[in-house]
Amino acid sequence: MNHKNINIILAYLLPTINTYKFELPELLINKYKLVSKISPGNPKPFLLGLYKDKSGKKFVAKIWEGRIKDINYYNLLRESKVLGVLNAVQKRIKLGKVSVPELADCLNQGNLVVVITKFAEGKRVSEIKSTKTQFEIYQKSREFLLRLSNSCTKAEMNAIGIKNGKDFLIQYPFILGKSLITYPGKWRELLKGGLNVMEGLPAFFTTHKYVFIHGDLHLSNILVSEKQVTILDFEQSVFSFPETETVTSLSSRLNPRKIKEKLSGSFTKSLEENPRAGILAIICSTHNLIEKVSIECLNSYTQTLILANKQLTK
Repeated sequence: MNHKNINIILAYLLPTINTYKFELPELLINKYKLVSKISPGNPKPFLLGLYKDKSGKKFVAKIWEGRIKDINYYNLLRESKVLGVLNAVQKRIKLGKVSVPELADCLNQGNLVVVITKFAEGKRVSEIKSTKTQFEIYQKSREFLLRLSNSCTKAEMNAIGIKNGKDFLIQYPFILGKSLITYPGKWRELLKGGLNVMEGLPAFFTTHKYVFIHGDLHLSNILVSEKQVTILDFEQSVFSFPETETVTSLSSRLNPRKIKEKLSGSFTKSLEENPRAGILAIICSTHNLIEKVSIECLNSYTQTLILANKQLTK
């Protein structure tokens, strides 16, 4: 087991061992001056700040600084790689009015990572009142990501990274153990999920095509303006199983109930076609329970877990 995996597992099992810095620097890379803080309160694990360069152009800085290089450290490094690749793909082909932020700078220095992107105008889709409009923009974003996926070369896929069945299964025992510690009262659902994952192992090793997965596609991660739709936050992006995007969107606490209801149809269809969707839902829901969450989120994650278990044991 390499040093990266040891750090990640240690941070999963002992989250309080890490400490984060919560003050934004006034000056970044000697050319970006702080304008304002974007995320209020305690933004663990990332700081977000609005900056300007000497010419007055606006940028957004996402900063991780901690004691141990945990999963968030590696995810932010991944985001810089993903944006670099996707920016290159966007320049190569025309993809309409949906885009990803343009990477401006990246700093990786010791226990500090800074990713700087050009500022994107717009409001979050979560602020739109119409569920129909929200879902249309969400679907348009999914279609855009699929087109990006189909336009990536083999080298670009490898640069972003591929998460296969082995990767999921290596992490799962540690995620399951931590979730049982956090929510011992959910042991029935969690252990039943564990048994279903074990029984469904062959589904992870069947023939399939990997596609680009955002990994955290919810309405607050999509900006919309009169001219453009911009998808944000690519820390968890990777090439993986096609069902993964629906599963992660369905389990996200930041997607409202009405959006999840619309997504549940495609999730149920995926379950019927391939048990891998159910296994991914179990792993994702279990992961969401490694830390204390609100009652609403707890109920949502538990229901997804129960649904996946029920479908897999039919």
